[in-house]
Amino acid sequence: MIRTLTVVLMLAIVAPVIAQDDAAEQLKYARGLSAAFRAAADRIEPSVAHITTRTEQIVRRRDFFGRPMRARRQYSSGLGSGVVISEDGYILSNAHVVENATELLVRLHTGREYPARLVGTDPKHDLAVLKIDESGLTPATFVETDTLDVGEWVLAVGSPFGYSNTVTAGIVSARGPSYGLVHDELSSLENYIQTDAAINPGNSGGPLINLEGEVVGVNTAIFSRVGGSVGLGFAIPADVASKSYKEIIRTKARGWLGVEVDESEEGVIITATSPNGPASIHGVLLGDLVRAFNGQRVRSSRQLVDLIQASRPGAKAQLELIRNGKKIRLEVELGDWGLHVSRLFGGAGFRAQTMTSRFARELGVNEVDGVVVTDVRSGGIAEFSGLRPRDVIVGVQDLPVANTTELDELLRDVDFAEGVRLRVIRKGRRGYLDLVEF
Repeated sequence: MIRTLTVVLMLAIVAPVIAQDDAAEQLKYARGLSAAFRAAADRIEPSVAHITTRTEQIVRRRDFFGRPMRARRQYSSGLGSGVVISEDGYILSNAHVVENATELLVRLHTGREYPARLVGTDPKHDLAVLKIDESGLTPATFVETDTLDVGEWVLAVGSPFGYSNTVTAGIVSARGPSYGLVHDELSSLENYIQTDAAINPGNSGGPLINLEGEVVGVNTAIFSRVGGSVGLGFAIPADVASKSYKEIIRTKARGWLGVEVDESEEGVIITATSPNGPASIHGVLLGDLVRAFNGQRVRSSRQLVDLIQASRPGAKAQLELIRNGKKIRLEVELGDWGLHVSRLFGGAGFRAQTMTSRFARELGVNEVDGVVVTDVRSGGIAEFSGLRPRDVIVGVQDLPVANTTELDELLRDVDFAEGVRLRVIRKGRRGYLDLVEF
């Protein structure tokens, strides 16, 4: 009885000691993790930018008889984030953060504010590059994300709701396509990092970092039914973002092959070609399997798109294909991707895309150089001037227009109060339309 009691007393004495040791170990671990968070946040802080946008809109009303009344100007502002990518003032953000903005203002961690200009955008990846006149900045370090695993700790940094340099913690929840969760029309090109680190309005364009303070992604979107974070955030992988911003800065252009692709058991297969696209012109056929692009083995449609768009227009690409069981090699000169996607003409309030053979067939017009209007913004100059979707713009004043780049150059310095005359094809009929601010 005495021996048994002794054992019980010993256990009673030892148990609290063991519990205290466990608690101390857990606290040590928690403090270590907290220190890692602080170190990562400190490292990225000088490279985070707070972006304020200002958008000018023309508000018009009509009287009882439908006649346009005097227009008034209305201004709105927006918030976003960015990350410094060079010592001489280049800053990366999201394309949707700066879309339609007429003024851009960047504030750095020092509190200093700078007017910024838009260098260029990559709408497919929702990326934009801004430039401020400053030197000696601290660029962030971007790392390859191929080895980023589900479950790793990450921090989202930015300016949610205007609160500068806010840091939230979470893990990588998933990797790979988001299956149209963010942008339905871009679902085939999406390859996001999913995280449960809180991302809220204003975080867009800010960095997603690892515990070393290195950028592994650029925050771009959330999925939410309530407008705030519910633990479903998405970031563009750092390697994709890095290739994109370097290409924007270098040429403001991306390569275009003119194909649609899908994945089959055999590999990446060509499912459609643009009639006058580079692939079609150089002999690529429907059903061809793409095995390699410029010597690099192609394993997915996503990879092929990235390889094409990372190349510059006019570059010679070497394609290795399998056709009817035989290996063939073709050299293809890439086109300009920017000429074949919808482009925003914000001052006039419409989107347009360079004419293609497909558009020509759909519109019932002969093959012509020109630009097809794809969308007209409600309340904009284009709408009140009578421009409509599916109109084909073939000239500005007396100058011909062959593509969106030429149209952008001709409209860039137009004073819409004085107006500009467009030559337009509508339902096969040619005419003129004055693009003017009422």
